Amino acid sequence: SCDGCHATAISFQVVVADRAPSAVDAGNVAYADNSGCADCEADAFAYQFVLAFDGNARITGAGRRQLDQIDAALSRLARSGGSAEDPQAAVDGYAAQVVSVLSNELRVRPVVKKVATKRGHAPAA
Repeated sequence: SCDGCHATAISFQVVVADRAPSAVDAGNVAYADNSGCADCEADAFAYQFVLAFDGNARITGAGRRQLDQIDAALSRLARSGGSAEDPQAAVDGYAAQVVSVLSNELRVRPVVKKVATKRGHAPAA
């Protein structure tokens, strides 16, 4: 219990489904609670990025590093205890960065399926 505290929960989920998935079942939630607190605030932000491709998808090493940096920044933000307006603007900015990384660092290669054909000889007339 406390007086005037601020709880912040931030959850970003990136789902990349490749090889032509028939269905993608993804869920994401953020929960912040200030039980037993007087004059306290709680903010929860949940963002979900779901991409599906027919081909083989992979993110570049640079893209992985950028997402790791965003993850670390989000963790710091969640622990910062800032006012309610501050986290919203910052989280929206990080969401835009995730979109940029996924747009620029995700590589998709088409899947080429080899089909064997059987060649036969036509019967003699």
